[in-house]
Order: sequence, then structure tokens, then C-alpha cells
Amino acid sequence: PNRDGVSAETRLLTKWPEGGPKLLWQADIGGVGYGSPAVVGGKVYIAGATDNKDGKNEFVVCLSAADGKKVWK
Repeated sequence: PNRDGVSAETRLLTKWPEGGPKLLWQADIGGVGYGSPAVVGGKVYIAGATDNKDGKNEFVVCLSAADGKKVWK
């Protein structure tokens, strides 16, 4: 929130449980991603591009943060 890369979260784990954290969901958005996801209001926004060198196939995809299902692209 302060644009300083510092989280104000508390009570975070100091080490992962055996086997790592539980995977909640994953999404194949296609193409190559080149940005960090932004999470706003229960939605995840990710910029990407199809694997095409002409630069005309860039896109943004919106996913549900609850289950990773595509809302729009």
C-alpha cells in the first residue's frame, strides 16, 4: 500500500510445513506472462502475450481470486 515493497502482514510462517503450502488453484492463461499479477476486489489481473514476435498479441486476463477461473481476457 505504501509502494515500498514492505508488507504489514503479521503472524506469517517462518518456515513452510512439510510438503510445502497447499496449492489452492492454478491457471493456464496461455502465451507468456511478463508482469506481476495485481489483485483487486477478488479479481487477479495478469498481462501477457501470445508467443508471437510481432507484438500485436498482447492481452490482459482477469481471473477470480477464489478459484482461478477466467472472468475475461
